[in-house]
Amino acid sequence: MNTDSSSEAQKPVPGTLRVNEKVIPGVRMIRIYQRRWLRADLLAGVTIFAMLERKGELAGKSGERE
Repeated sequence: MNTDSSSEAQKPVPGTLRVNEKVIPGVRMIRIYQRRWLRADLLAGVTIFAMLERKGELAGKSGERE
């Protein structure tokens, strides 16, 4: 009896990861993301949030009537 066939069934099909990278956005980025980028990315996210929040506040106030 050959027991290799059961272990082969558990191995991922070659190219499956590449297919997932094409079908699911961000999979490749998660695999290659470097931890040293995290601080700059968080700072950029907070900055964009603050800009958009302020713009939303101003847009809300311009629609109010006194």
